[in-house]
Amino acid sequence: MKEDPEARYRYHRLVGSLGSIPLLLGCGAFLGWWFGQWLDRRFGTEPWMQMIFLGLGIAGAVRSSLRLLKQAQRDLDRM
Repeated sequence: MKEDPEARYRYHRLVGSLGSIPLLLGCGAFLGWWFGQWLDRRFGTEPWMQMIFLGLGIAGAVRSSLRLLKQAQRDLDRM
């Protein structure tokens, strides 16, 4: 029985997408925190910018993760 190369490609794409979610969440939070800390040091607004940008980093990472999950669901439905 021959394996469909297109299905194999979709499977690998699905695994890659789902595997990148933890990295995306961690990097989004870290980059938001880091940028906010840099702004706090620059403008003397400690800890407000750090908290704001940490929240924005987490929100952006969650939004991107949800988009990846939707795409993965569409790929899974095609399999």
